[in-house]
Amino acid sequence: MKAAITRTARVGQSIYSLDTKGTLWGAHYDFRAGPEKFGFSASDFDAYVAKLRHHNEQKRKLRRQPAASVRHSMWGAVQGATKYGEGVHSVSTAGHGGFILSDERNDAVHPAWRARNGQYEEDSHWSVVAFTFPCMFTDWEIELAYAALRNWYPDEFTAVTGETLTEDDSRTLRERAATERNKDKWVVVSAVNDNGMVRCIAKLGGDRSSRNERVYLCL
Repeated sequence: MKAAITRTARVGQSIYSLDTKGTLWGAHYDFRAGPEKFGFSASDFDAYVAKLRHHNEQKRKLRRQPAASVRHSMWGAVQGATKYGEGVHSVSTAGHGGFILSDERNDAVHPAWRARNGQYEEDSHWSVVAFTFPCMFTDWEIELAYAALRNWYPDEFTAVTGETLTEDDSRTLRERAATERNKDKWVVVSAVNDNGMVRCIAKLGGDRSSRNERVYLCL
């Protein structure tokens, strides 16, 4: 049976709802805010909505403006750009996007994770920009930036901050540990249907680039 909606809230132009299964539904997707969450209680929902509203209010006060001066990027022709601050622009293209920094702004980025060309893609590397210029970002964006840095750039994060991370803090560190533990084992990296059976491809240590593999057929 379809879960019933128990709570609804409007945040800006977006509508968020909570159902009886504890799923939070968002009508609008923001890669920094997230489209939906699971296991939410009513109080979790209220706190989430309050956090979103605070995030939007901070964005409003930051007064980010559209910019027409940035036209080219490493991801292709720029279709849209937003000025976060002097020498700091967020751009979008037909395929990807990220941040472009002026030479002066890029010099302020720590060498451990500085991009030579001053361009930081939107999936994870944008977090370096938020870390370096926190006054241009909301509290929520900075929180997510720190999480991204710990997950994807743990060595650089430690070099810059002096904070020692554990496997619990970083996806990259967990993957490294798993690779070390399984380096002498055959690890299944793909599985497909094969005439009613499951055809599994295993690589030694889970190394997908290796040509050394085994094939298993499972019922």
